[in-house]
Amino acid sequence: MWLLCNSAASVALVLAWWRLRRQDASSPTIGSARGVPELANNEPTTLPNARQTLALLKARRSIFPKDYNHLGRTITDEDIKFILEAANWAPTHKRTEPWRFVVIRGAGIESLLTATIEGNRVATIEERGGETFEEWHAGFLESIEKKWRPCDVFISLGMLRQANPDKRLPEWEEVAAVACAAQNMHLMATALGLAGYWSSWNEVGRDSGAMASFLGLSKQDGDRCLGFFVLGSSDKVGKVRSGRGSIEEKTRWLPKIQTKA
Repeated sequence: MWLLCNSAASVALVLAWWRLRRQDASSPTIGSARGVPELANNEPTTLPNARQTLALLKARRSIFPKDYNHLGRTITDEDIKFILEAANWAPTHKRTEPWRFVVIRGAGIESLLTATIEGNRVATIEERGGETFEEWHAGFLESIEKKWRPCDVFISLGMLRQANPDKRLPEWEEVAAVACAAQNMHLMATALGLAGYWSSWNEVGRDSGAMASFLGLSKQDGDRCLGFFVLGSSDKVGKVRSGRGSIEEKTRWLPKIQTKA
């Protein structure tokens, strides 16, 4: 019971493997990316053609932690920088650029889980879906062991309600901008051969004051955390099947396209 009520101790025990399995990412070694070029603002680019672009879009998959087996590419700092740079070029109305990111690795993951726990500790039973804190906490610790253990990087998807003090847009437009940034991140992760997906996270913990404080967001100002982009290494990249229904079933043309007899 003491462990259930003492979040710092319980998380530390469950996360001991993180400190043993890999070098603490708080002092990373840069320069180990496999052939990834340096970022440069004026770097000459050749745009992919339409078929290449569509191929990348169709190759994107949500690959979940159960398939993070560390048999794929090792995630480097350069990879993360490419992913963030891709996010930064998402469409944004009036160029407010509301997205804010926190890259969480190594010991930082313990702080993320602790913020989630503390947010649930102060929540009501109703907010936790009818569970007591002890019941919820026991299940969350189990999910750490079963689900979150293989994850290498969490990138928070933060939204500033008013990133530009001179421009206040409808909230849905800023949420949409961050969602577009998340899609850009996913496409870049796909191009880099990394497994990833957008996790909505535990809702109570995600929306809590403890999480906002951890991520540097202001609930008072209306800032929000929209979840986390989770990254891992997996040999399942490129092997997960998916499909879509016909776009013709979801589209109307006005005026209607004339078909040849």
